[in-house]
Amino acid sequence: MEQDFPAEAAEQVRHAIAMTPYVMLGVGVVYGMLAALFSVVLTWFYNLMAYLFGGIHHRSAEETPVRADASQAGQAMP
Repeated sequence: MEQDFPAEAAEQVRHAIAMTPYVMLGVGVVYGMLAALFSVVLTWFYNLMAYLFGGIHHRSAEETPVRADASQAGQAMP
């Protein structure tokens, strides 16, 4: 036994299909904003941990040997 949709239900289906691209665009925008927010929070957290616990240790200026200027040495630096 075949039964047709009522006119109101058919209109709702047409409306839902017509709205699909806009709904997907909205979902994409919201997802993109959440991803950007997550990236900002992750970067902030990483920088906070690096600040609190020292991060990657680079050689300090005192430990880095100072090379002579090439013009003072009279030759190109090795």
